[in-house]
Amino acid sequence: MHRMTMTRLFALTAAVIALPACGDSPTAVDLIGDWGGEHVALTITPGGGSLEFDCAHGTIDEPIRPAANGTFDAAGVYVREHGGPIREDEPPDSHPARYRGRVDGSRMTLTVTLTDGEEWIAQYALTQGAPARVYKCLQQVRYPRHPALLGTSELPTAAVSPFSARTGCRSAGGSH
Repeated sequence: MHRMTMTRLFALTAAVIALPACGDSPTAVDLIGDWGGEHVALTITPGGGSLEFDCAHGTIDEPIRPAANGTFDAAGVYVREHGGPIREDEPPDSHPARYRGRVDGSRMTLTVTLTDGEEWIAQYALTQGAPARVYKCLQQVRYPRHPALLGTSELPTAAVSPFSARTGCRSAGGSH
């Protein structure tokens, strides 16, 4: 009888230990790496993450730890970007943000909200390991001298060709 009790106790202990491993709930380690989607690129590290958006970028400043149902909520920063020249003394348009979402296998939904005004930015769908399709704001190329002073009236083609005349954006991770 003692042997039967020990066998049951061992089986029950093994089942309790294996229970968390049986579910599909992701762990922080499962999330590490690159995630991509339309208008967003996310790189998750053990300490948080970095993001690239259309005309913005951000950081997640704490580890992403999903709950058993896959949801997470992490603090970070969201920085708006703009096209055209950027003055050397121009401060970044930086805002505290919450990055909330849900992970289901290799798919993630991510919602970005600015916390200094409770402004909802957007919700994104990402896939682990997928390429991102981010279109950065048109950036003015800085020349050492005005093109007219270079002896030609044409701008170098590298300054124009990466950009779409239709959107004023260039693709940082794929085609339009």
